[in-house]
Amino acid sequence: MKKIISLNGQDKSGKTTQLQLIYQCNKLVHIGRRITTFEPWPKLNGLDLFNWWFRDGKTEDVISTIYSALSLRNQELYTADCPIVIVNRGDIMFDAVCAATTTVREQCSITEAEEFVKKIKARFKFKVNADENIFYKIGEDVSETMEHYKKRKGSSEFPQDADELYIRYQAILAAIFKEQLKKSVYSRVIDAKEPVNKVFDETQKTIIGALKKELDLTNIEIVIGLGGLSESGKSRIGNYLKDRWNFNRIKIKELISEIDNRYNRYVLTLPQGIYSIGHELTTILFAESLSKRTEITWQRRIIIESLHNYSFTNQLKRLMGNKFMIIYVDTPLEIRIQRNAEALGSTETSEKEIARKDFKKLNRGAYKVKDIADKILDNSGKFEETCSTIDSYLKDDENL
Repeated sequence: MKKIISLNGQDKSGKTTQLQLIYQCNKLVHIGRRITTFEPWPKLNGLDLFNWWFRDGKTEDVISTIYSALSLRNQELYTADCPIVIVNRGDIMFDAVCAATTTVREQCSITEAEEFVKKIKARFKFKVNADENIFYKIGEDVSETMEHYKKRKGSSEFPQDADELYIRYQAILAAIFKEQLKKSVYSRVIDAKEPVNKVFDETQKTIIGALKKELDLTNIEIVIGLGGLSESGKSRIGNYLKDRWNFNRIKIKELISEIDNRYNRYVLTLPQGIYSIGHELTTILFAESLSKRTEITWQRRIIIESLHNYSFTNQLKRLMGNKFMIIYVDTPLEIRIQRNAEALGSTETSEKEIARKDFKKLNRGAYKVKDIADKILDNSGKFEETCSTIDSYLKDDENL
């Protein structure tokens, strides 16, 4: 699973800020390099770069350099093995940038510039465009856009004539963006005049929504997740579901380890591995792994254990809906200690072991899973009674 997302908009519309927030929230993100880092780009800075872009040489050479570097960047994006790939400025925006650059340099109309740019772009090979093209809008028209741009711009390091030229370029760019927006070429338009956090919420919804669209769970009939504290009987119940109801029994940590290993170079330095990334992203990758297991084993019924992490469980429930049944195994502490003591041969050892394990689970929100469980299973009596209750759950479930 991989989605390429481009962030677009006028200068000072907040693209870089949103890119940073996307990484902070999701972690498992590949950020595409700027086109200025690719070989065709001249090694210039400051006013020298400005003059190359807007004044010196041939316009054809400048536009060719931009598209050549862009083509190389896009090739690199498609080799990135990461679920979220973010680029600051996508292909559609660069079409606008090249047209605005040509208009300034050649002092021609926007229409003439776009035709000129189109011919040059045709010389280069471009893969399919980004899966989602987000546009951050800072004005309803050119005048309002430029007003917000100037307000956010701050002081310039360039001479006055260069600064005036760049402002003219931004105004032309705003006019081209306006026409692009009329044609609905961007898949998502977000009002960037709103507070940063609100803009990010909309951005995150778009990214997660794009990943969810690709997630195919049609081959999964039902997933039962077992929650409960230490030694409550989850493993024995899991084996019963496997033997009696032909469920594929999977340990959650097993799939999490697989995801961890796949994206090892991205999560290696994170304190909690894959659990350090956003819970929404974690559950999407987990559900994708469940689906792939179903394709391999042809077992459409899955039992997963154990549900210790409340946030993860809650997000998985939201994602999978009726395909996910949470059963919380509720067993009193004294019974858990007693049953575990029979295996260990010591009540004192059993009590200490359960206290140690429960401490970790409770810190992850294991007991809160009970609040969102579909079924609370009393496992304090005979196991035959527990099995009978489980059978009644499954016979009543419309998904089975």
